[in-house]
Amino acid sequence: AIRNRKADVAMLYSHTTRSYDSFYLNSLYNAYTATLYNGVKPFYLIEDQAERLQEFDTLIVPEASHVKRKVFDEVLKFVRNGGKVVMIGEDCLSYDESNQPMPQDALEEIRKSATVIEANSVHGEYFSAVKDTVGKDLEKIFRDNGKIKVELKDASTGAKIENTEISWAEYSGGYVLNLCSYDWDTVKNAVIEIDGKRVEAMTDLIELEELGSTVTLNPYTPIMLKIESNRLVLNESNGNIGVTAVFDDETAYGSDAMLYLCVYDEQGAMKKVVPEEKRIVDKETSFSTQIALNDIPSGGYVKAFLWRKDTMVPLCSSKIYYRKE
Repeated sequence: AIRNRKADVAMLYSHTTRSYDSFYLNSLYNAYTATLYNGVKPFYLIEDQAERLQEFDTLIVPEASHVKRKVFDEVLKFVRNGGKVVMIGEDCLSYDESNQPMPQDALEEIRKSATVIEANSVHGEYFSAVKDTVGKDLEKIFRDNGKIKVELKDASTGAKIENTEISWAEYSGGYVLNLCSYDWDTVKNAVIEIDGKRVEAMTDLIELEELGSTVTLNPYTPIMLKIESNRLVLNESNGNIGVTAVFDDETAYGSDAMLYLCVYDEQGAMKKVVPEEKRIVDKETSFSTQIALNDIPSGGYVKAFLWRKDTMVPLCSSKIYYRKE
């Protein structure tokens, strides 16, 4: 799902500039990582596929001073069609593949409509000074243009988590996230916000663990999370298992739902099913249906299903919510 999600922005990779400037890849790398750290998915636009630029609404040009003429023409067309261009460095798109100046009137037209970020590159260093400034500038541009959907914040301070790759996609009514921190010496405790709303529960798909609202990011250790907009919470009280449905997705409000609370033995054979019909009216809906712990065989488990009554489409994904040892 993450791999197949359409990229949010195009990022120009200019082999022509690389031929003229051996340090060009520094700027490209820094812009690429700054984009990923903001949860924005970039698409590498190579010069031989310049026509694909028209598939996007935003183009990032990281210090590409020399480009093929057909690339320049596509960027001009893109701008005239309302596309947004972000130039990192003041000399972007200045010369063609023969080191000849581009048409000044057309270049000025592109620059007037573009957002230009001062590069401040330090050539000769693998990580140039452009890194810190570009990250902040790109974050503001992405935020102003509605590109930032998923954010990581420090669980204690609320500050933005830095130097952490965020890849995400909508999946099965919720989201899947792939996160990786690139700070060697720091363990980060983070909360996740999607569209400005804090995520209250998630599943670690690697460790197969249910997490609360906080996730621990260890250095250079990828973590894959599943976040469900709608979920079931099973509560154990007074020798019984009860169910509460939690809906972050407000489109579910007003739906008539069917809950099926099922008991299975250790071999997976269903031993009991208890249904209940109820209307979903707000974020949390509690059901009166309960399963007695004594009704669950040793080694057996409880599984819950919640479906929309009229279409029998799942409102929450089904999974094992309680297992008796």
